[in-house]
Amino acid sequence: MDEKIDFQLRSRKYRAKYLENLGQLCGKANDAKISQLGLPGKSISKRKPSPTGSKKNAATHKFKPKEKVGQIALYHWMRHEMGLFCFAIPNGSKRSIWGHSQEIAMGLYPGASDLYLSVASGGYNGYYIEMKRKGEKPKANQLEFMAEARKNGYKAEWFDDWLIAQASVIEYLGLTKPAA
Repeated sequence: MDEKIDFQLRSRKYRAKYLENLGQLCGKANDAKISQLGLPGKSISKRKPSPTGSKKNAATHKFKPKEKVGQIALYHWMRHEMGLFCFAIPNGSKRSIWGHSQEIAMGLYPGASDLYLSVASGGYNGYYIEMKRKGEKPKANQLEFMAEARKNGYKAEWFDDWLIAQASVIEYLGLTKPAA
């Protein structure tokens, strides 16, 4: 029994020190985020099972491809088929508060667009492209980023369909779409 009590005390001390370190790193303003991490010793909320069962009804569930599917298709077309100098800006991945704080310090810019086409054309310095899932719209910080990019001489748009984004890139470059 003594071993169990000793382990519980060490766990509490470890958790307290961990929270203290996170608080110092992130500042006291992020204490609410830290408390939502579900650390050992805290109850982690779990989703309640569906009353109709765990599987969704295939007839009523509409499949919406993820944003990354369109982004991959557009990037592949721009980089590998067209040979354009473009790259992704990995801004929306899930990371710990520690990792997020480090990346902010290293220059992560919340709201930055998903792709950047580094080709000047039509009086623009380059083209920022934000891809969204079908039917979704950009967040406020993404719209702010695009507005700031436009002020600085860049073209910046968002799309929920990669084929429309492709047509926009063709127009941006002053090319004509090949006849099918």
